[in-house]
Amino acid sequence: MFGIREFLLNMLIIILEIFAYQIFWADRIKQIQTATIKKNQYILFGLSVVSIALCITFPVSFTDGFRYDLRHIPLLIATLYGGNLVGLYLTLFMLVFRKLLGGEGFVNTLIVYSIFTLLVMLVRPLYFKLNLRCKMLLSSVLIAAMCLVPLWLIRYLIIDPYLKHSSTYLALSFTVVSILTGCLSIYLVERLIESVQMRMEIQQAEKMNMLGQLTASIAHEIRNPMTASRGFMQLLKESALDDKERGYAEIAITEIDRAQEIITEYLSFAKPEMEETERINLSQHIKNVISIISGYAAYHNVGLSVNLDKAVIEGNSGKLTQCLVNLIKNAVEACTGQGTVEIAVYTEGENAVITIKDNGVGMGEEQIRRLGTPFYSTKEKGTGLGLMVCYRIIAMMEGKIRVSSQKGKGTRFTITFPAKKEES
Repeated sequence: MFGIREFLLNMLIIILEIFAYQIFWADRIKQIQTATIKKNQYILFGLSVVSIALCITFPVSFTDGFRYDLRHIPLLIATLYGGNLVGLYLTLFMLVFRKLLGGEGFVNTLIVYSIFTLLVMLVRPLYFKLNLRCKMLLSSVLIAAMCLVPLWLIRYLIIDPYLKHSSTYLALSFTVVSILTGCLSIYLVERLIESVQMRMEIQQAEKMNMLGQLTASIAHEIRNPMTASRGFMQLLKESALDDKERGYAEIAITEIDRAQEIITEYLSFAKPEMEETERINLSQHIKNVISIISGYAAYHNVGLSVNLDKAVIEGNSGKLTQCLVNLIKNAVEACTGQGTVEIAVYTEGENAVITIKDNGVGMGEEQIRRLGTPFYSTKEKGTGLGLMVCYRIIAMMEGKIRVSSQKGKGTRFTITFPAKKEES
């Protein structure tokens, strides 16, 4: 079977690239930061360069100078998961390497792979919104479109019937093997990403558990003497002889209250368990939350825009209120005294979705990645515990939270819960 052996060799090279990426890089990732993403791009580019070079070096040759190989698979994977810049540099390397090898067909390579890279870059934003099956389907369409170009060339440019027949068989084999290799590669990469995310979530959960045990053991012991101290400071304030002493007492009381709030947040984090769950009508629940937070928004001169569809979830009503109030309060404060916070509820497939969007100061990628981690806050006097509690509550209600933001344009929190059927 002419060509199959070489195609399988190309497939092996690509699969080995993915395993090398996992062994030498992915398994060593401990925390995703800006530097980590840059280094990831460099490593992905380096491995793809080797993979492309080896695929071109061991092709299935068809007449003088024309080459069939699977170089487009690492190009596709690197562009999708490494970024457009990585894809452009890889295309440039591939064209230079192909030119150095000589022979006919370089012009065809230049045109076909330039269009292919451009198409991959255009569909990349859509790609990450799809599930695994749709990602594989979209990639298969791209690969098939690229691979069928040689079939067209064979049909119109080759006159010899025998050569046309064998070349048609080769082009069809090329297309089938390319699609299989592309789908297998994407499946392995997606599973690798899931593995890295799961490992990081486990590490985060271990940190949270340790912090929860620590806070639970000391918070109550601190809270009792502070309550007594506040009572005596209140008495001193009432019995103070002049305004200066009353001012000092007021400052002390304010700071004790602030410390109490922090301790309360610690306790909420330490014990976020769902005491009892119930079916929650999200539209009605959001209306109740808006009634709680509307005064705070008005005080900060921030408008609240609400768009509510019917959606029902299972969870703890009190904990959900605590979470949503915290998130909307943060959105109001991010608007810096002006702007609008948009709250929406809708269903998407089998999920109920809540979105909280503001047009405030926004955040950078590094800030987004650190949200929900202990003691990180974008506020001057924040502790990060409130948002950390929100993340934990959402996780315990089997939900997911996603954050997108741009500096100067605002932030969007998207919370997804499994939807339940409405009771008749």
